[in-house]
Amino acid sequence: VVTTIPEFLARLSGGDTPQAAVDDARCLLPPIGCGQPLTANDHTDQETAREWHISGLCPPCFSRAAGEGSDA
Repeated sequence: VVTTIPEFLARLSGGDTPQAAVDDARCLLPPIGCGQPLTANDHTDQETAREWHISGLCPPCFSRAAGEGSDA
């Protein structure tokens, strides 16, 4: 039984968690994120860095997950 949002996300992504992604300086693994490594240049401002620390998603994956830039 999944009881928390991090547990739910970990199950969806094959055991990956936002904390593991941040610890490894990368995006969450597919299918949720892209799994690509991140550098300081990937965080254009404090907001994108904060979003990554919370979600584990790089800026492009976060935008895609949030539905930004789509017709949906």
